[in-house]
Amino acid sequence: MIRNLFLMMLFTFSSLAFASADVAKVIIVRGTAMAKNPDGSVQQIKQGMWFKEGTQVKTEDKSFVKLLFIDKSQMNLGPNSQMKIDTFPESDAGIVTLVKGQLRSKVSKNYMEMDKKDKSKLFIKTKTAAMGVRGTDFQVNYNPENNFTSLVTFEGAVAMASLSDLGSRLIDQNKLESIVSSDQAVTVTRSQFSGASPETGSATIPVKINPMQLESMEKDVSGTAEAAPEVSEAPKPVKSIVPPGVNGAAFSNKAKVESQVAVKVSGPSGYAANTKNVNTAAAGAVVDVGTGKLLLPPKNAPIDKNTGVPMITGASAVLGGGGKINQAAVKSINVVVVDLSTANKVAIAAKVAGRSPASVASKENPLLAPKQPAATQAAGEPLVGAAQEVLADTQENIVDSQDLGTGITRTKVNINLTVQ
Repeated sequence: MIRNLFLMMLFTFSSLAFASADVAKVIIVRGTAMAKNPDGSVQQIKQGMWFKEGTQVKTEDKSFVKLLFIDKSQMNLGPNSQMKIDTFPESDAGIVTLVKGQLRSKVSKNYMEMDKKDKSKLFIKTKTAAMGVRGTDFQVNYNPENNFTSLVTFEGAVAMASLSDLGSRLIDQNKLESIVSSDQAVTVTRSQFSGASPETGSATIPVKINPMQLESMEKDVSGTAEAAPEVSEAPKPVKSIVPPGVNGAAFSNKAKVESQVAVKVSGPSGYAANTKNVNTAAAGAVVDVGTGKLLLPPKNAPIDKNTGVPMITGASAVLGGGGKINQAAVKSINVVVVDLSTANKVAIAAKVAGRSPASVASKENPLLAPKQPAATQAAGEPLVGAAQEVLADTQENIVDSQDLGTGITRTKVNINLTVQ
């Protein structure tokens, strides 16, 4: 009798010891959403419900769920999305898997003040990427059809690294930390985007995206905003607000702020080395987070005075709520469409990472115009030099005429250079 009572008490204690604690509470639910509990049971999600570690959450079309975690962080699972709360301990980084769709996370600032400041405070992973969170506001999208993972940061910084199929099943914090702190990881700061897929290989060099798209995405916390309507007429061109030949960064009032933020969020581990590595050849692009396609501003595009990046004339015609792109309307505006993998390879091969924003729209950008062959360029150098001398002599003659008081001088110079 005593033995049976002891075994019963031991069994009860073991069950309580291994029972997973509540880690997230549903504070908002819209539309239809379901939860699969760790014991395999399925139930419709309602406001006020608590989830344990191991719970899977799935939303239907035009639906979303907002969760409040025990550390006061918030996560919004968008429409047609699925996530799993792998683990969320009180004293270590939580791990959440995005199975498909969109996840918007706002990490509590108190949570960011954990003792180990050189480590991630939260991990988000998909089948193809792992993200170590140090920033406070970011969005992750995963498309299972092409295994594409995208990351956009709105505040702070998030480290991103590619994962193999085997790596995507890792749930150990130490292993994930080593991945996102390696030299293969990139640091994505405010207004930047990076992606990872089998085609890109490693996480791509971050790109500073179109300001209009960034603002639209930042406002759409739930991910339920509608796409832009189709347009019938091409928008009128906008005149550049920056004088020809002037660096657009000189007109920016945020350039120094961005660099200061990058320094503050960079830790002693792998983050610092990659924080300033930015693909400015694709700066100002509108990003399709589902496919990795980039809509690039054409050559000689006007420069935005606040961000220093080229503007896409008529971007509002193709952008809907949440920065969603109307692909049918893209043909109505003047853009260069490239895939992210190509943009990343060009950035690496041409060493355009770190170039000034003003050079993005120039003829030197390999993404916008083919580079002149080296032999042709070398052959043309003497002719260019001769032309410069003629122009200099002409300018000198004009100045001399004005000094002598000979009146208005009209000088017409025609120089035709043909390089075979």
